[in-house]
Amino acid sequence: MKNGLRALHTSTDGGHTWTRLWTYRRGVEPLSSLGDVVAADDGSLTVYGERGVWRSTGRARTFQRAGDSQRAAGSVTSTPIGWLWADSYGNGHYRISTDGIHWQEFTVGSD
Repeated sequence: MKNGLRALHTSTDGGHTWTRLWTYRRGVEPLSSLGDVVAADDGSLTVYGERGVWRSTGRARTFQRAGDSQRAAGSVTSTPIGWLWADSYGNGHYRISTDGIHWQEFTVGSD
């Protein structure tokens, strides 16, 4: 994996100390991340990776496949107005979310 995911950490004190939530295990997804990990308002974590979308509702102890995607699932970036998802293939397809749960789709340019 070119964007291998090795570990996920969390901080509750502004980044002064960190606690490891999840560690890479051979063959256990998510194996990659194509952007930021989405920490949604409902406490879930979502990873957009090279082999699909993976979601955890248990503080990153385990992840389940979200949806039916099994290819590159786009990338997510945290912006001042919320989460911005972009498709993996440069087709101009985007989604925006303020809470990481509800997404509004839009397209830039023509198809």
